[in-house]
Amino acid sequence: MKTRLIPILRGLTALAGPITAQQDPDTLVRAGAPVRLHLSGGPRGDYVLTGSLVALTADSVTVVPSARTERSAYPRARLVAMEVSVRERAGGAPVIRSALAGAAMGAMVGALIGLASGSDEPGFMSFSAEDKALMGGAAGAAIGLVGGLVVGVAGSQRTVERWREVDLSRLGVDQAP
Repeated sequence: MKTRLIPILRGLTALAGPITAQQDPDTLVRAGAPVRLHLSGGPRGDYVLTGSLVALTADSVTVVPSARTERSAYPRARLVAMEVSVRERAGGAPVIRSALAGAAMGAMVGALIGLASGSDEPGFMSFSAEDKALMGGAAGAAIGLVGGLVVGVAGSQRTVERWREVDLSRLGVDQAP
């Protein structure tokens, strides 16, 4: 029993690091994370560098800039600010609100089309303009509801990139993989 439990405990201990990093991004930045470095003292003054973090030590920051493939190391003393990319859901309109908006627009369009078609000549299957507006509104609402659901679901799956500033005074040191 003890021999089976030890690997499980080691695995849980190994997972504790990434979980802590997800809970508090201000204290630990992982290697490979997309970062923006605000550096001072360049040949043309202060500048911003975007790339992937390779390593972060007590005295240097190593990144692979976005436009290149080789690593570049910068003294940590030149680091003015650092931002980490965080991918989040777009947070668009909720699906139900989108569906209701689609149903309302569909009902209005359907009712206008039914009303604009006018009344039928008297006969076996004749409808007044108001009846046609009611039927067109109901059909338009159903079609708009489905369309609104599709748009709402598609919009809720979208992710956006947001940049979160890292507190440099509390920045943890993470080793390269």
